[in-house]
Amino acid sequence: MEIKRVFDILELYKSDYADLKDALSYKDKGSWVNFSAQDYYKYSHLFACGLINKGFKKGEKIVTMSQSLPHWNIADMGISLAGLVHVPIYTTLGPEELEYILRHSEARIIIVSDAGLYKKLKPVAEKIAEIEKVFTFHHIEGIENWVSLIQEAQDNEEELMKQLQEIKDAVDENDL
Repeated sequence: MEIKRVFDILELYKSDYADLKDALSYKDKGSWVNFSAQDYYKYSHLFACGLINKGFKKGEKIVTMSQSLPHWNIADMGISLAGLVHVPIYTTLGPEELEYILRHSEARIIIVSDAGLYKKLKPVAEKIAEIEKVFTFHHIEGIENWVSLIQEAQDNEEELMKQLQEIKDAVDENDL
């Protein structure tokens, strides 16, 4: 297997590390939560399908603002699989810097990790008409979670996976 694009690593995970039970891990309320290599592959592809389902087209941007979480890795791969551009931003930026980056990023959605970052970013995002939605990685009551994109994709998974394959095939190793 030749790895030419970042997301080609997922094929390696699927074939050579299929039995790996803790490819990605994080601690939640004192307990470790693991994502297997198969989970990483599956959820990355479903997340990409969720973005395609929302109408995203090759080259469009998605902002994330998150602490180190496996969710970020899955989103990063999903964004790449869909031919999109990931715009990760630091969690420590102030409102002025956030507004500048968001205004110039051309992103339609933002995904933040937790309630604190949501509170910090939401008022800034509301000033920018191009930002359609702010999702979260962690569950926060009343705020749409990134898992909703995955769940929506599962409703039309077969068709979306076909579209995703066409997009993956069109992503060149020199694409951003």
